[in-house]
Amino acid sequence: MQNYKEHELSKIIPSMTDEEYNNLKKDIKENGFNARFPIIIFKDQILDGRHRYKACKELNVEPKFEAYEGISPASFVISANVSRRNLTASQLAVVAEEFLPELEVEAKNRQREHGETAPGKKKSLMTGVSQVIHKGKSREQASKLLGVGTTYIQDVKAIRKREPKLIQDIKDKKITISEIKKQFKTEDKQKDIAQQRKDIASGKIKLPEGKFEVIAIDPPWPYGGKYDASSRRVSSPYPEMQIEDLKKINLPASDDCVLWLWTTHKFIFDAKDLMDKWGFDYKGILTWDKQDLGMGSWLRMQCEFCLLGIKGKPTWNLKNERDMLSEKRREHSRKPASFYKMVDSLCIGRKLDYFSREKHEGWEQLGNTPEKLGEK
Repeated sequence: MQNYKEHELSKIIPSMTDEEYNNLKKDIKENGFNARFPIIIFKDQILDGRHRYKACKELNVEPKFEAYEGISPASFVISANVSRRNLTASQLAVVAEEFLPELEVEAKNRQREHGETAPGKKKSLMTGVSQVIHKGKSREQASKLLGVGTTYIQDVKAIRKREPKLIQDIKDKKITISEIKKQFKTEDKQKDIAQQRKDIASGKIKLPEGKFEVIAIDPPWPYGGKYDASSRRVSSPYPEMQIEDLKKINLPASDDCVLWLWTTHKFIFDAKDLMDKWGFDYKGILTWDKQDLGMGSWLRMQCEFCLLGIKGKPTWNLKNERDMLSEKRREHSRKPASFYKMVDSLCIGRKLDYFSREKHEGWEQLGNTPEKLGEK
């Protein structure tokens, strides 16, 4: 049997698993090779069929060879393998991204030799595999050939730029693109939190100037955990602070001020002490029904609480607002939009969102940078 090396295009397709290869080898041994696709040769190298070639050599079976004479070897390799291989969406995205340079070359060659090629099908006389020739950019072509979104292909580019070794892990089915994105998100947020700690220590983070008649604050209570994008949804994007450190915060409250202090079951009594320490008189509790079951050892927690306190004689415009809000929770401890609408209707004056998670019209923020506050 003549010895052939793999073509570089063939190497882009992820290798078979041991189980897949053993099943192929068993099939060749029991059913004969002629029932299988032939091994396709291009420029004296194996363009398609490297695993069949290896199995035949090990079984001492003479395979059938055919030469590829088409004009789109990259498109052929994609078409031939996608229909036969059980590749995950993440693997397909990697394959698409790695084929992009060759698809660009093929597109330029077609334009140079034949002008703009009309969409259609070119059938290989030797293999019976239909090759679809698409108009448009190479990324869109790769997306159509492999059945994977262009956004996923862009994700692969970003992963390769940031952590290239993970590309092989995707090929080997050790990790998915979605899992890597969550991992990156967690790493980025932990770095951001670490930077915030430095900024706080250096005094770089400063309060907006002046006093406020309305303050909403969602303290980074000391749960004792690190930020994890895939863990509990209440994870705070801020450095956790101990209770004694929270008590040292000097709120920029006017003489007549309303305080909205967010807390959970775990810290509800600490929140009352904190309110007392800051000089506010407790008036009631607003309960937020998040509509979905949460975690809990004794009861499944579905609610979060906001203590209402005042100092002086703030303006209060009560109509029929209740002590209950019902709205689905969102990521990173973001508070319900209905809360801010309710406060706007109840309270008059300059408003501050302390430890803010996102921007709200008519509110000033103390928290992450403005561009990050706009993240969803």
